[in-house]
Order: sequence, then C-alpha cells, then structure tokens
Amino acid sequence: MKIPGAGLLMAGAGALVVASWYRAYKADTLMVDGHALNGWPGNLVFIAVLSALGIFSLAFYKLWKDDTLEPEQVKVLAFVLAYVFSCMLPVLSNDIFSYMVFGDAMNKGADVYTNAQSTHFSSFYPYITGIWTSSTCAYGPVVLLLAMLSAWIAAGKIWLALAVYKILILAIALLFIEVASRVSMLLQTPVRNFTFIVLNPVFLLQGVGQLHADLIAITFVMCAIYFLLTLKWQLAFVMVALSVATKMNYVLMLPFFAVGLALQTTVSKIALYRNMATGTVLAVLTLVAFYFPFYTSLATITTPFTFHYFQNPSKGIGEILSYGIYFAPKIFSGHNSELHDTVNASSGPSQQVFISYVVVRICQVIALFSSAYILWRFAKGERSMQQWLRVYVRALLLFLLYYLHIFNPWYLMMFLPFMWGDEEPAFMHWLFVLTCFISVQDMVCIISRDSVAYVVELVLTFLSVALFMYKPRRMFFASLEKQAG
Repeated sequence: MKIPGAGLLMAGAGALVVASWYRAYKADTLMVDGHALNGWPGNLVFIAVLSALGIFSLAFYKLWKDDTLEPEQVKVLAFVLAYVFSCMLPVLSNDIFSYMVFGDAMNKGADVYTNAQSTHFSSFYPYITGIWTSSTCAYGPVVLLLAMLSAWIAAGKIWLALAVYKILILAIALLFIEVASRVSMLLQTPVRNFTFIVLNPVFLLQGVGQLHADLIAITFVMCAIYFLLTLKWQLAFVMVALSVATKMNYVLMLPFFAVGLALQTTVSKIALYRNMATGTVLAVLTLVAFYFPFYTSLATITTPFTFHYFQNPSKGIGEILSYGIYFAPKIFSGHNSELHDTVNASSGPSQQVFISYVVVRICQVIALFSSAYILWRFAKGERSMQQWLRVYVRALLLFLLYYLHIFNPWYLMMFLPFMWGDEEPAFMHWLFVLTCFISVQDMVCIISRDSVAYVVELVLTFLSVALFMYKPRRMFFASLEKQAG
C-alpha cells in the first residue's frame, strides 16, 4: 500500500529514534535528567532532533493536505509509525524512570502516595533526580499498575522494565489508532481529521516515543467517545473514570460527556438526569475499584493534585512571554548573561518574578473570559455534537495554554481525541504550529544550559509562542460562526 510522502515521514521518525540512541550512547546512560550533553555532541543531538522533527512535521502537513488518502491507508501508516517510535529511547523527558521507581517501590510494600521517601525502596532509585528523589507518586493507579507489572517482570533490570513498559504502551497506542478509525467512520468526518489525530507528533513522539501517561488517558477518552456515539453511555462514563485514574487532570473530560450525553440521547429531562446520575455513580465506583488497593488515607487521592499545584511554573505560556518583556532591554543593551537561568521564573531576580506573576495572571484572566464567551456562543447557537466538539477543543486549549500554571508539551495530547469537527484553515494551521513544534521547548533536556544551543532553544520557544497567538480572535471565535445558529 503505497502512500505518497510516507517515506519522508518515516525518515523523520527514524532520525528521531537514531538521535535518541546516539544521545544515550554519548551520555553513557538511559537517563535524561542530569545528563545533558555538553559541547558538539549536545549541539549535534539538538540539531538532529530539531531537524528530524521539522522533516516529520512537514511530511505530516503534506499528508494532511492530501485529499486522496483513504482511512485504511492512514491507519496502516499510523500503526507502522507507532512501531517505529516505540523503538525510541528517552531523550526529552525522564518521567518514565519515575514510573518505574514508584512501581518497583510499590511492589516492595512502600506507600508511594503518602510516603515521600518511598522512592528509596526501589532498586531503580539512581535513575531519578531532583524533585522525584523525595516525592510521592503524582500518577493515578492505572499508570502505577502498569509500572508495577513492568518492574516485577524486570526484577531489578531497568532496561527490561523499560522494554516491558514500551510493549504495553505500544499495545495501548495501537488500540487508540483502531478506536479512532471507528470514531471517524461513525462521525463520517473527512480523512484529514483522522490523519491529524493519529499521525500527530504530540501523540507519536511524546506519547509512544517518550512514554508519557497522557497516551494511556487519551486512549480511554477515545474509547469513551466511541461508546458515547454508539449509545453505550454507561461504558463511556467508565472509560472517563479510567482516564481520571490515569492522570487526575482528566476530570476536565467530565463536562464534555455530560453535555454529549444530552446531545446524543432523545429522552425526557427526568430520564436524562437519571442517566447522568447513573453515569456518575458508575464513574465513582470505577475510581473506587482502582484506588481501593492503594488507599491508606485521603492523601492517596489528593497527592497527585497537590504535587502539580505546588510545583514551580515550568515553561508555561505566560512565563515564556514574561521572558521577552524582562530580557528584551538586557538583550538589546548586550547584558544577556542571565539567559542561562530562566527555565523557572522563581530562579530569577525579584523583578523577573513579579513580571512573570503579572503576565501569567493576565493570561489566566483572558483564558477564563474567552472560555466563558465560547460556551455562551454554544448555548445561544447550534447545539449539535459537531459544534460541541469544536467548542470543547477551544475551551480546553485555552485552559492548557493560558490558564494552567504549569505546562509541558505532552499535555496537548488531551485535546486530540476531540479533533473531529474542525476544518477552519486558520485554526488548523495554528494547531499544526502548536503540535508540531511545541516539543522544541522541551529540548533543554538534551543540551546544556551553558551552550549556544540552549540560547537558540529559548529564542525558538519564544517565537513558537508568538506564532500560537497569531490572530486568536479569528481562530477561537470567528471560526465558530460557520455553524453557529
């Protein structure tokens, strides 16, 4: 089955895999955190990853524009790419090792949700650094169970634990692609919508390649959408609960399915409320079933929330924009030595912290008012599933990009399962920039902050954020007028 342009896509994917193995070879470790490469090896890996991501993204865009593709062709290509990316080693994130540490510690009887020293029980402890060395588990029991299984099979061998976990995640990724193809058929959407979801670098690179837990969560969400569309709404609520049991921030999925249930069923209001109550009970029972084996106190449930809430801002949109405001005068005057210490606003001088605080709050206010306006437009206009999908995507993106106090590229996987109703060119091109190049801001993991590559990375991050904000009114608001009542 020959697909025009697929070769370039495979070349970009293969180059990313090779670069990840080369980084591990030069660093002499699988670890990412604390093992950034200095000098020309670091610059080489940075340039290789950036170039490969660029090649992959351009090929991805070309395939998305191809109206002659068949859904089966896209599905097969997505399956093949999932296998390719599953061969990738950690290069942008060290999170996989924290999964393994918590899973191994749990196997050895430690309470990973309440004991901040539980990581010391694991034989994989040397593979984590920073906050993870004295942190409780920030992930739900679904991730923990998969990590426990991988660690148990590995019996202290980190490479085997990584391999087992990769196999499990690959199976989940293949399930995501298969269910997405069925949703595409049910909604009878253009093949380009399916292409955007299953060939997206956020899904393949950050999910399949870098093993972030969001891939597991969005698979449950995609299954929930499928069950909702096939009127098996009880199973939909169970799937949503499983996504929440993967990562707590997926409670944001509940409003979509509550409204979606009302749009998909033609029953009386009393029956609708009864169904919603039943769905809520099923979701709660599912969460209880998964949390019960780990439950020791309320902290078992609240810890993942508090961990993210109190973590210092990390590459958030408001924070990055504040860099430009604070450092512009210093750059133009030639005093740019502080550029190396700007990953966290809290590490800079008080003036920088203040500017960052103000800009972040402005972004959050804008996001809240914009979301309220979008939802008001939906309530007053056309209330269909297609329109709800489009509205929900915009509200979710506003929250992820402008309100969330901490942002990482893999968080963008959250909106992918809902990308079935958008064909507005300006909005879709904006999303291409967002999803194809958002990983640039995560590349600091593979280079030293004292290198030229780091300064280049910081500039590219700022430029990417500027591109994200291109014509926001047209993309978020005016584009809804096509189907508005």
